[in-house]
Amino acid sequence: MKNIDHFLAIGEPPASTDPPAPKTDWTLPIALGAAGVALLAAGWAMSGRKTNPIGAEVGADEVLIAKSAAGFAEPIRRRNPTYEVSVAEAEPVKKRKRSRTWQADPEAMSLYDGHEGLLVRTALIRPPNWDPKSLLTVTSARDVFKLVKHLTYADQEHMVVIALDRRMQVSAIYETGIGTATQTATELRSIAKIMTLTGTSACIIVHNHPSGDPQPSMEDRTMTRETGRGLQCMHMELADHVIVGRSGYTSLRDTSAMGNNQDWYDSI
Repeated sequence: MKNIDHFLAIGEPPASTDPPAPKTDWTLPIALGAAGVALLAAGWAMSGRKTNPIGAEVGADEVLIAKSAAGFAEPIRRRNPTYEVSVAEAEPVKKRKRSRTWQADPEAMSLYDGHEGLLVRTALIRPPNWDPKSLLTVTSARDVFKLVKHLTYADQEHMVVIALDRRMQVSAIYETGIGTATQTATELRSIAKIMTLTGTSACIIVHNHPSGDPQPSMEDRTMTRETGRGLQCMHMELADHVIVGRSGYTSLRDTSAMGNNQDWYDSI
């Protein structure tokens, strides 16, 4: 039979004596196929929402929503989710074009030399009442004081980290430590941890003075400088350090001679 190029070149093909083939209606199969693709896409999207119900965080491997508010009312409570990790067993695999089979060494197939129990994932756990559409914007130390005003009544010093996104919206509040009536201690890695998990690059640290006087001590100034320099090494920014008390609040950035500079803490 002549090909289609030949027919296009010389005109119509000769009439065939064979009976005409029945004409197939593809309307219904095409419609069903389109509906199936739409259902698969919807299912994929829904599965993605279940895996990451927030979808706004970029720091943690996944974001978990707590089933209840238990554990969020009291600070410094450990909230460590557990994950089950299974080890894939090696199965005999038949090599191509060969009659014999081989089996992988179980020790070679073991995850991390049998220490798969050390394999972890990072997770950010949000309380059930968190609403990503109504984030608080912090533009001044007064906004910070309003946010942590309840600490003015505490009889112990509390250290709080407020993680901020690029629009100065509060992404997370993390209580890093509770001290005594005269002092509290916090580690730089605790501050950097919450910023890493939330994918933020700036933060404000806050602590209270149970004595009621919000004026910073020499230890407060030293800690602020060390924290600012440490975060700068990790390309993170310390936006301010606010001290609160019953008589008001003090912003160390506002008292700095270089308050408009990113490294304002060097002049306090």
